[in-house]
Amino acid sequence: MKKMIRKTLIKICWIALISTVCSCAAVAQTSSEMSDFWHHGWNAARQITDQNETRISVGINKPPSALVTQNNRAQFDLGFAFIRSAFYASASDQNTDFSDRAILELAKLSARFDAQPEIQIALDKILKNVVRGQGTADERWRAVIAIAELHGTQLAVEPKWYYQAGIVLTRLHLSNLKRNQEDIRKELQNLEILSKIAPNSAPSELLGMISSLTSVALPINLTNSEFLTIDDVVGNILGLIYA
Repeated sequence: MKKMIRKTLIKICWIALISTVCSCAAVAQTSSEMSDFWHHGWNAARQITDQNETRISVGINKPPSALVTQNNRAQFDLGFAFIRSAFYASASDQNTDFSDRAILELAKLSARFDAQPEIQIALDKILKNVVRGQGTADERWRAVIAIAELHGTQLAVEPKWYYQAGIVLTRLHLSNLKRNQEDIRKELQNLEILSKIAPNSAPSELLGMISSLTSVALPINLTNSEFLTIDDVVGNILGLIYA
């Protein structure tokens, strides 16, 4: 299985808090809508990081000075990767595209934990279940979230904050795409909690963007304007994190 995973990683291109509310399983929308989700902001941000890391590895030049350290950014990205993997794993039985993406995302995520066999083995088990079509959507979602929680317990305070921020913002973005107002409010509450325990190293620009989301009283029924505002602010946060 590990050889298959490594071959998959080589052949296939990169696709572009743990929240205390871990009970809600992701509900898939159409392939078109979910494609919009993964390509609206997140892919662009990841490409910035990929390009910077490539330039460093080949010694061409250094990336522009960043407000967020490489380690903290990596943990933020792991938070995003866990939610992305949880979504695709939960939706893998809906169509072939989601199944293929689930396999790829879980394989990439597993490869990031070579030094942590306990987590890697658990992720590989979920990957096998996806390949075999075993388990329900809710079971696969919860299985990935449980591993994400385990990883969170192993982090120091500062990187853990960025890791949780990656999870909450990804879930907020997903809920916003689905126009799920109840989940949007839950994730905004989680984001507000995070803002109150932010480490001293957290850039004021980042905290200001978070505050712009959490300090405004939302109407009972969100309008398209509020949805777009949330989307724009999340995108700006990504630009700052991955710069």
